[in-house]
Amino acid sequence: MGSKRGRKKEEQKSQKSQKSSKTKTIKSENLDDGDWTICLECGTRLKSKNFSSHLERIHQDLSKIERKKITRDAKSVKLKRDRRAKNRMEKEYIRKKRRKEDIIFISVIIIIFVSVISGYFYYEKYLRTEDGGSESVINGNPPSNNNWLDSYSPRYDIGSTDDDWWVNYPNKYSDKVGTSVNHPDWVRTALKGKMVLIFTHSTDCNPCITQEEDVNKILKKYGSDLTYYNLITSSDEDQDKVRDIYGVYYDPEYPNSIPLTVFVTSGKDSSGNVAVGWHSYVGAFGEDVLESWIKDGIYYFEQNG
Repeated sequence: MGSKRGRKKEEQKSQKSQKSSKTKTIKSENLDDGDWTICLECGTRLKSKNFSSHLERIHQDLSKIERKKITRDAKSVKLKRDRRAKNRMEKEYIRKKRRKEDIIFISVIIIIFVSVISGYFYYEKYLRTEDGGSESVINGNPPSNNNWLDSYSPRYDIGSTDDDWWVNYPNKYSDKVGTSVNHPDWVRTALKGKMVLIFTHSTDCNPCITQEEDVNKILKKYGSDLTYYNLITSSDEDQDKVRDIYGVYYDPEYPNSIPLTVFVTSGKDSSGNVAVGWHSYVGAFGEDVLESWIKDGIYYFEQNG
């Protein structure tokens, strides 16, 4: 009887020692997939909010102090892991944002670079004149199809009648007939590249408006084959060129009239030498006539320029 009681006491002591060792081994671990915890003592996967009740139901042999300590440790581990996860997300967000900003910045630089290069070549090909004057405007249309030149015959000859291209002052200039023309330097300079079209006008006279509409139509067809000067009589910037035009290419019958349209190209004089050919008109004379002078001017320039 005494021996049985002794064995029972030893078993009770052994169970108490096992309980105390268990309290030191129970921990919790927060998973990456959210608010879940694993009890490492029994391997049960459960939600964090149920961890305390799990200790009470399954590990009821633990004391309240031991349960609180385990719960506190579990919450501490969870907070640390949540904090690390948040830091990782913030770093990833910053990294992606910087990468996006870098891509946008590089794209803008490339667009600016391509635009500058394209603008430079466009200017060199279509807009720049030999004198580089700001008033000189060449229509920026793509090069026209000049296949018509192969079979083209000029409508107007080089001569001295009213319907000719002139090298010297023609018959209508009674006080200067036969004398040479002192073309302005900026016109001669522009003529080194293409034929020249000069349109001098105001912005409020009806013939000027009509003629300007026809000029714009012609520029859409042949703008890349000529150098165009759009001179407005009321513009301070254009005054020097306007004076040059009316001092050289005036119409003796209407010396100060507008609009005045002047065509200048390369031709040949009576001796067969290359010379400057020109013609001027006062008023609005229609798109067809305007186009015929332009096509003549381009043709003569290609032949003699």
